[in-house]
Amino acid sequence: MNSLQGHLLIASQELTDPNFFQSVVLLVQHDDDGAMGMIVNRPSETSLQKLWSKVEKGPCRYSGVLYRGGPCEGPLMALHDAPELADSTVLDGLYYTTGRDSIAELVAKPPRFLRIIAGYSGWGAGQLESELGEDSWRVLPGKREHLNDDDAQMWRKLTGEIIGAALIKAAHVKHVPKDLRLN
Repeated sequence: MNSLQGHLLIASQELTDPNFFQSVVLLVQHDDDGAMGMIVNRPSETSLQKLWSKVEKGPCRYSGVLYRGGPCEGPLMALHDAPELADSTVLDGLYYTTGRDSIAELVAKPPRFLRIIAGYSGWGAGQLESELGEDSWRVLPGKREHLNDDDAQMWRKLTGEIIGAALIKAAHVKHVPKDLRLN
């Protein structure tokens, strides 16, 4: 089995499950026992600063919102660029953390990139592979830059990227300039 850890799952247009409709999931773990990831384009309307004072006593200087990572309940999680507070590496320069003390430190002194996420997306052994076989998901190697995209446009942009790559491959195009206006 080839692990898809660090890859993005982009919901196909046919995937109508409301939990995953037009979602982009970053896989944090994928092995023979299953897969775990989080939806990265679903910000909630809840400010973490307002929520933080109800769950922790320490300061929260993170001005972002809480993200909804999926339908499964779990601890608060963080995606960030502070390697010293990492539980694991997801992508080059992007780390995953669930430790309460580490998250408290991240929100007290936010690094350049930080997303705090509640809930996750999980698949049992073979379940994700089955969904991939049904074309429920498109797979794209994750890049740190993908997470800088506007949340509302991320699914559309990545879907276009996948379709464009498929068209280029089908047409046997050897070189595509980064800016097509320069062609």
